[in-house]
Amino acid sequence: MMGGGMGGGAPIPSFVGPFNTFDARLNFSQTILNLAALREYKSTKAAVQVADLTAQLAREQVATFVALAYLTAQRSNLEVQAARADFTLAEALRELAVKQRNAGVANGIDVVRAESRAAQERLRVVQAEANAEQTRLDLERAVGLPQGSATRLVDTLGVRAEAVPPVEVALQQALASRLDTRIAEQTIEQRALDRRARAAARYPVVNAVGDYGQSANTPFKNDRATRTYGVQLSVPVFDGGYTRGRINAALSQQRQAEWQLGNTRGQVEQDVRTALVGWRLGAEQVRASEEQFRLATRELELATQRFRAGVADNTEVLEAQAGLANARALRVQALAQYSAARLNFAAATGTAQAFRL
Repeated sequence: MMGGGMGGGAPIPSFVGPFNTFDARLNFSQTILNLAALREYKSTKAAVQVADLTAQLAREQVATFVALAYLTAQRSNLEVQAARADFTLAEALRELAVKQRNAGVANGIDVVRAESRAAQERLRVVQAEANAEQTRLDLERAVGLPQGSATRLVDTLGVRAEAVPPVEVALQQALASRLDTRIAEQTIEQRALDRRARAAARYPVVNAVGDYGQSANTPFKNDRATRTYGVQLSVPVFDGGYTRGRINAALSQQRQAEWQLGNTRGQVEQDVRTALVGWRLGAEQVRASEEQFRLATRELELATQRFRAGVADNTEVLEAQAGLANARALRVQALAQYSAARLNFAAATGTAQAFRL
């Protein structure tokens, strides 16, 4: 007996068709709540701030490098001036020896000594000028000027009438201004935000979803507008420990950044204290060199008077001349070290870009 429908009618088929269907639809989805993405955004903003501070630190380092090249060029200029002054003095003493020989007061050996000393000083002038030319080229390279341009330094090294600041004031300024300290602090904040962003991956994500379209047998035939909308909740259930691993990695990076901050602060304090010691030492060296230069000048005057009076040969004069040349060189060295110490202090306190001679 064959199966049939109700009342013994025709059987109901298990499949009806074929028939046509058409559906055109627009879908949309909007995240309402995603704590992981929000915290990731904050972490990225903190990373951008770290990058900006790093760029500022690079400019500070460039300023320190250029200032050091400028100080080196200034020192070379002073060395040229000192060598020329020594050569002028040597020529004057050579002429004095010749006059004394012609007057019968001195002999030939005095003239030879004076001429030998003048030749030495002439060589020093040539060497100092060559060194000054090299340091000028280094300075032009550091500041980006064309090599061989007519660069002229308008100021000179000297002692500024300013007191060495107390170490407490200097440390406070350095901790507030040093960019490497600020970078370390900002890095800790960025690492903490990154750790929180990774931890937020465990939280649910809420999305608003919906769609709108036309359904029909064929396009423009029996078409009807259809739509759906609702809220979608995504809950992470199991990730095989992936989130825990990322959290632990972020926590390790945060602790490393905290250690780096402590190390940076210790380095800042050491830099400041070292710079202050160098600054005080430089000031004392300048005062000592000025006194030595004054005494060496007086010694040369007395020795020259004795030679001119004929009571001694020019051996004392040449010794006093060598002492004056040495005192002049020490004075140049002391001025350079004093200026370098001030530059080191500016770099230690994060103010190298505002450094002035």
